[in-house]
Amino acid sequence: MASEVNPPHSQHVVCAVGAKLDVERLADVVGRVGGPGFRLDRDYTQDEPDPRMPEAFEVSADRVVPSFTDRDKAAVAEHKAVAYILGPQAGAEDAFGVSARMLAVIGALLREGADAVKSESSGIAHGRERWLYLADAAATATDRAGQAPALFAAFVRRPLSSGLVYYSCGLHLLGEPDVEITAADDDLGLEWMDGLGRYLLVDRGTNEIHDGDTFGLDANSPTRTLRHRECSRYRDDDLFYNPWGYWRLLAA
Repeated sequence: MASEVNPPHSQHVVCAVGAKLDVERLADVVGRVGGPGFRLDRDYTQDEPDPRMPEAFEVSADRVVPSFTDRDKAAVAEHKAVAYILGPQAGAEDAFGVSARMLAVIGALLREGADAVKSESSGIAHGRERWLYLADAAATATDRAGQAPALFAAFVRRPLSSGLVYYSCGLHLLGEPDVEITAADDDLGLEWMDGLGRYLLVDRGTNEIHDGDTFGLDANSPTRTLRHRECSRYRDDDLFYNPWGYWRLLAA
């Protein structure tokens, strides 16, 4: 568990597959684009196909903005090598910047031989063109407010479900708690998740949030009460584990 000796942190692990992956070239790209702390995981990178990849990418495909095309599926099915990229461990203050660097690495990998990419740290995959669009959007943004939408879309998977509780996974990669909401079967709470996600990353500025505070999507919307919860959904050594917990949005 987190302590003063082992402070809360998250870590990006990314999987890239391709028909023609030059491992040394990829290692150079990762170090050059990512910078300090980014590296190719040579222990798990392999110069042979992994039969688990088609299913792994299929179940990870983003459902909010579907982008994993038949061409992307074919590229995964025909891959000949698998590479794993590690980012540095990042605390809350560093995580946003580290995520921006990892998204830049993903864009560079796709331009340097990788055919498909998924995040092992939040279980999300996008199609090649979607990854490149998000990487370019983050790279051309001039401030945090401009980068945040691309990073949120790239790395935060939602809505996931556990019974009637819907939740996100991936905000830990941006140094924030993930979001939970209890909703009816025909309402996945996506608008609330995205609204609170933006508030956490941009709109709140330096304002602190406290258990019991209320949140609304805009000045005229209903409000929900915020309750902080520890992350018990995943083990603390799981890549999905959020050391900053969850904000659950409760109807008033």
